[in-house]
Amino acid sequence: NPKLVVTDKGTADPNIIAATLFCRSLTHFKAIPILLKEGLIVEARTIVRNCFENAFWLAALAESDERDEALRRMGDAELFSRHQIGQFAMQLRGEQGAEVNEALREAMRKFDGKKGTSGPTPKDLAKLGQFKSAYLFYAEYSRDAHPTLHSLARYLSRLEENGEVFKCLDAVPSGREGDEFTIRHACQAVLSAMFAANEIWAAGEASRLTELAEEYSSLAGLGIVPDSA
Repeated sequence: NPKLVVTDKGTADPNIIAATLFCRSLTHFKAIPILLKEGLIVEARTIVRNCFENAFWLAALAESDERDEALRRMGDAELFSRHQIGQFAMQLRGEQGAEVNEALREAMRKFDGKKGTSGPTPKDLAKLGQFKSAYLFYAEYSRDAHPTLHSLARYLSRLEENGEVFKCLDAVPSGREGDEFTIRHACQAVLSAMFAANEIWAAGEASRLTELAEEYSSLAGLGIVPDSA
């Protein structure tokens, strides 16, 4: 149902946070096969990483004992981020001799000493929810999401001509052995998000989701179902 009940918590209500996280997962999932079709393996794997992070958040919200703490830390992280950006903007303007931006200064005053704290890491979130083992996949896909030596090496290939070997640059790197798991892990991450969302909303879809997970598992030849199924 696209209509959301707004409580006194506003957009910080757990149901709204969960709904928007779930929408984020679905749009990510829609983008992955498009990217793979275009040969953009690094970009696809980066988004799979995001799908796992969305699932970690949803799983944390699904835990009634952890929900308030997870939301509190999400709010603190938002405050921390805004404060850091505002401080940097004021510092930069000062270094460049720019006039004082009254709107920016007023926005910084509203923080009134409330700087917030950095939010929970994906590893923290994975521990809060039921997807601790999935953090291993997240960490692996993070190697492509950041400019690591691993991800940069994807843009290099070898070419042999007349017995001489050359290093070549590939603007659109080709897939490698093991990259076929990209779509599998995307499916697993989004299915896990669906199970967590179902628990949060008490939507009563556990049986149907389990059937869907089993069908996926059979098609993928895995013989398993996602965490929390």
